[in-house]
Amino acid sequence: MSRSKVALLRVAPERVLEDVDRLCELGGMREALDRGATTILKDNISWHFPFPGANTTPWQLEGTIRALRRAGYDDLVCVQNKTVVTDAFKGEDLNGYVPIFKKYDIPVRYNFKPEDMTWSVYRPKAKMNVLDKIFPEGIQIPDAFHGANIVHLPTTKCVAGDTQVVLGDGTVIAIRELVAIQLARAELVELDGDSLRRRCDRVRDGARRCGSASARDPLRTDLSERPARLPHRNAQRSYAHGHRRPPVVRRERLDRGRQARSR
Repeated sequence: MSRSKVALLRVAPERVLEDVDRLCELGGMREALDRGATTILKDNISWHFPFPGANTTPWQLEGTIRALRRAGYDDLVCVQNKTVVTDAFKGEDLNGYVPIFKKYDIPVRYNFKPEDMTWSVYRPKAKMNVLDKIFPEGIQIPDAFHGANIVHLPTTKCVAGDTQVVLGDGTVIAIRELVAIQLARAELVELDGDSLRRRCDRVRDGARRCGSASARDPLRTDLSERPARLPHRNAQRSYAHGHRRPPVVRRERLDRGRQARSR
């Protein structure tokens, strides 16, 4: 069995579409895909609101379409799905996909609409590790997927709090519980006003160099008057995955903030 090829490329905003094209070449797209088959574009919508870090970006989608068309893959179709937390119609609209589909004449099919496609049991030709145990009644896939190329556009995936993971010792635990345990074990870090100002100055300087709108004023109000907050849930999630511990301000300031909000 041949080894998979992974391509990495530093991109720039002014040439991002060309960079995606180059990335497809470096990754061996022509060798991997059948030019005579339908090619399915599977964008990734973790949430239907426009979060570039969690959803396929429009420039990623457009760059891939341009690369495929230039390489001779003319039969392209986008397939959307829905989950308990996403709306496919909102997602393709709010994330800027619809104008791209219209520009390049890409049809969109929805795997949850019976008029678009039906599902059938797939019989794997090789031994499965666990998927056949998770779906003992049979692994179902859309009929349209048989014999088709699928170009999956991955993202940094969001994980629902109720999602269960298996730890190194075999323990099965929900993400929400894991985050709570890690936060309970975390030490409180005392940050006075001067330390917080220095941190915010560094954030402002970095944002200014990147041309970010947050360079104007990341805090909006004076730090001495701003009530303390617990770390945002995304910071908590990052810490649970082994990233640097999010800063937590002094407990007495937190208590004062809670009292002020309860009045």
